[in-house]
Amino acid sequence: MAGYYRVFFPLLLELSVAGLVGEWVGFSLLDMRKRKLSIKEKKRFLFIVSPWPMRLLIFKAEYTTL
Repeated sequence: MAGYYRVFFPLLLELSVAGLVGEWVGFSLLDMRKRKLSIKEKKRFLFIVSPWPMRLLIFKAEYTTL
């Protein structure tokens, strides 16, 4: 029984966190569509919500295009 919790509890926790983040991103995207943000603000938003590997790619792209 302990093994069951060890496997499923972190998974459920991760899924619920992913769900909350997804919901927040969804609302933020709707908000962005309404507010007409500048390209720089959109890039900053993407940087905040994206996972680490993606952040590194965005960071690299940001500084190689300057």
